[in-house]
Amino acid sequence: MRATTVKVFLFALALCLASAQAYATGYSITIPSVANYPTTTIRFSAPGILNGSQSIAASSIKVSFNDANFSATPTGGQWITNASGTYFGFTCAPSSVACMKATRGKGTYTYKLVGAALIAPATRGRFQLNWDVNPPGDVVEDVAILPEPSSILLLLGGMLMLAWLMRRKLSVARC
Repeated sequence: MRATTVKVFLFALALCLASAQAYATGYSITIPSVANYPTTTIRFSAPGILNGSQSIAASSIKVSFNDANFSATPTGGQWITNASGTYFGFTCAPSSVACMKATRGKGTYTYKLVGAALIAPATRGRFQLNWDVNPPGDVVEDVAILPEPSSILLLLGGMLMLAWLMRRKLSVARC
């Protein structure tokens, strides 16, 4: 019976680790269209809530646009919760005429956090943020959704409780 308890615990631990890994991809930023730039949705993964100054690798950033003719790839970003400087950089696809037009032929652009909310959020929740797109320098407002790591602790607690109840039930059944 003890082996069953160990198996249940290991199963619960595996579920918690899997959900923690899946939960780490919870950052999502939607920036409404401005000037010639379409509505942009930026998603990126991180091991949890980002604090301080964290670089965001281009490979972890997923971007989508609401205009099929607009195409760009992320070049990276910086998420800063203790000072100004949060940004996401992009390079236009060479075949994307819409992107090249929006950047006025430069082929690169950035979204930078500006205004009263110069500092990126360091807590979970839904936030209204102001972004400046350069070029041309128009400010847009968006919604950023940050992950909630406490739900992982709740899941772990529930799984441990389930393992304890299973063990207790098996102990009572032997008597």
